[in-house]
Amino acid sequence: MDVSENVVIDPSGSVIDVSGSVIDVSGSVIDVSGSVIDVSGSVIDVSGSVIDMSGSILGLGSNVAVIPTPPPPIRLEDILSSQQLLCQQETADKTALESIGTISYDTLKPRLIQWASAGFPNAYVIYDIPMRAPPLCSDGVARPLQEYIEFVSGTSIAAHVSVLQARLPDFVVSYAYSGYSILIVVSKSG
Repeated sequence: MDVSENVVIDPSGSVIDVSGSVIDVSGSVIDVSGSVIDVSGSVIDVSGSVIDMSGSILGLGSNVAVIPTPPPPIRLEDILSSQQLLCQQETADKTALESIGTISYDTLKPRLIQWASAGFPNAYVIYDIPMRAPPLCSDGVARPLQEYIEFVSGTSIAAHVSVLQARLPDFVVSYAYSGYSILIVVSKSG
């Protein structure tokens, strides 16, 4: 091994800069301060940084070279499973949206009585549907909530609310979005 000018040439022909560090053949680097850093299965770049094969930085030099980890393989089974879960959620969301027009009298009556007791404030919440558009729909397209509603149910939220409006002719029925909920609200007409 040549150790002139702070360079070690190992038998395989690799050049390692040792201008302040000593390479231990056991797979560890011992720096001048005496700290021990395990580099078994790791790469040492010539700037002095130590980077393991997963791309994590173990030690910092003035220049850091990152060895990226290759992404995991994409399996057909994973895609089909994800798509199936999205379809199930979309079916559940469609059912929830269609429930707007069929809210039972027993569900509506207590909320409408509470609204009357509160003095008929405008935009009083009588029904709440938790809903959140997924990052990607089952067809692989990202949609905001309004478009997602139309995608899963085939119609707009306004059309769903109009079915309930027909059942409550003495009130103005509307909707609002709040966080991850669709709120069905009533106000007095006129």
